[in-house]
This record gives sequence, C-alpha cells and structure tokens, in this order.
Amino acid sequence: MGTVLHSATFEGKHPDLAEVVEKVTEIAGLPVEVTELAHDPEFDLYDLEAEIQLAGFPETMLKLRCYRPGAVREYCGEGQDGFPMPEVVEGYEETEELRKVHMQAYVGQPPFLFDITRLALESLGGRLVIDIEDEVRKRHEKPVTATDFAEWERRFKRDLQRGLARAVVALPLNCARWLVLLLTLPWRLWKAYQADELAKRNP
Repeated sequence: MGTVLHSATFEGKHPDLAEVVEKVTEIAGLPVEVTELAHDPEFDLYDLEAEIQLAGFPETMLKLRCYRPGAVREYCGEGQDGFPMPEVVEGYEETEELRKVHMQAYVGQPPFLFDITRLALESLGGRLVIDIEDEVRKRHEKPVTATDFAEWERRFKRDLQRGLARAVVALPLNCARWLVLLLTLPWRLWKAYQADELAKRNP
C-alpha cells in the first residue's frame, strides 16, 4: 500500500500530542483514539510517535511523528563524506529552531482525518508543505456526527470502487493503443526519415 506523507513546520517548540488531538477533535466533532508507539531505545529518533484514528473507524488511522533535533543526522553519520541527498531523508534537517510534525497516511484511505489534521496543525501555528485547498476548508467548516461521517465514507468507498473498475476496463484498451504505437514506430521513423531526405533534395 502506498503512503501519503505531509508535514507542518513550527518555529521553536512543536505542539505536543495532546494539543494536536484536542484540535483535531474540535474540528472534526468526533472523538479520536490515540496509540502512542514505543520508541526503539537503540535508535531513539523521535520525541513524538503515535497513531490516531476516529473512534470506531480504524480505517482512518494516521501516523504522527516528530524527530529529536540532530537524531537522524547522528543516525545517518554526520560528517560522512558523500552521504546521498540528506535533504530527502525525513528528519535529517530537524533543528531546535524549526520543528516538524510529520504525517503519514495511506493511498485509498478516506482523507477525512488527514485533512482535519492538516487543518489542526495549521491552526496551531504550523506552516504546511502544501497549502490546504479551498474545497477542503469548506468541507470541514462544521463538525460532523458519526452518522454523517459513515455516510461520507460509504460514498467515498463507492466512488473509489467505481474509479478502479473504470481503470480496469480501460486497461486492455490502453495496452492495445501502446502496442499499436510501438509496432508502428519503425514505420513512422522511416517515413519521417524519407520526408527529411526529400526536403534536402528539393530545398
């Protein structure tokens, strides 16, 4: 399953887990279940690592994590010559001055909690990597009930299944088009070559 990554940057201290959960609950209007993950003492990279989900809806699970400043840099071996592209390593550039809250969701999940958490982090002072779309803001102007969310989730799954079905149906046709293009490519190149030669002979 593919992952969806996002983050919010805070100047100085990032909000703690309780603050994030409280704001998510306020915006969503639904209770949030929290599972704090045990840290591996051998690496000790995080000062916050947890999973949150809407109560009663485990498929909305979202991971949150914050790295200790310098921990990833130390783990990767600060000062090692030729370390490949440190800027793409999550947590590598974490400092005391700029702290990030990282989010991890999964492709195919209902984006409800993901969007709510983005709104929550922004309202707590975070600067998001990608701005929140106007339609997302409008969709979450008011809290929802569990019944509302269940209906929204049902429609989301229905639309997702329909989209997948259309993709499956279209796959053989698209493959056939690419096969025809591939088989006719030598002929197309030869025709182009002939046209070029003819143009050179008859300027």
